[in-house]
Amino acid sequence: MSQYLTKIVSRLSSLKTALRDNLVYIGISADENDTLSQLVPKVLEAEELINDESHFSRCIQRTATQVYIPPGTTGIGDYVFYRYPDVTEYNLADSITSIGCYSFFGNLGITSLTLPASLISIDKYSFSECSNLAEIVMPPLLTSIGDNAFANCTALDLSSLPESLSTVGSRVFYRCASLSITRLPEALTSIPISCFYDCTNLRLDRLPESLTSIGSYAFYNCSNMTLSYLPSGYTSIADYTFFNGTGLTLSSLPDN
Repeated sequence: MSQYLTKIVSRLSSLKTALRDNLVYIGISADENDTLSQLVPKVLEAEELINDESHFSRCIQRTATQVYIPPGTTGIGDYVFYRYPDVTEYNLADSITSIGCYSFFGNLGITSLTLPASLISIDKYSFSECSNLAEIVMPPLLTSIGDNAFANCTALDLSSLPESLSTVGSRVFYRCASLSITRLPEALTSIPISCFYDCTNLRLDRLPESLTSIGSYAFYNCSNMTLSYLPSGYTSIADYTFFNGTGLTLSSLPDN
């Protein structure tokens, strides 16, 4: 019996330590002498802060190297982790469905990132200028990526995009020289201006049949593309769309 009680006391002590450490981490005052009954109201306070997206940018020091976004968080707001130079690891809650504009802009410390499976949208400039970000795991439910979201992520090597992706903004992968995507999602109907500008390693061998428009400079200087035909629904070619596409092997153009 005494051994059983000892285990319970030990586990409660570990729980108290974990609660205290995590409360302090997200900016709520908690003392090492606090009892469990004193910590519970503070946990309830933390629960209210979970949906306050701007709170994280106020409480996490810019000298942090690891950032943990707690379960229950549904979105990361605008500019929350803008230019955090020392962070090398982000652990994002599986409950997150949206990432705001400029949220991780200029984070030079991150080299890899796993996006939550629940993520649906990435806003403009979210990961722009993260020049050391080489690997990112894309979520299967992602439907939209905003303007310049990954612009100048020169080390980023993606070989595919989620099939659920239906909307991409202008300059999304601008100057992502390491990008090695071979196929685009069939849900895409439009590729905006400069979307894959200067993506010299892009390996596309075909475009979605659903595609009806491609903006100017969309595939500018994408010299490793090996397209042999264009979608039948494609009706016009904008300025400099395939400029310097030396790998293209187009034998014909759509009748319309």
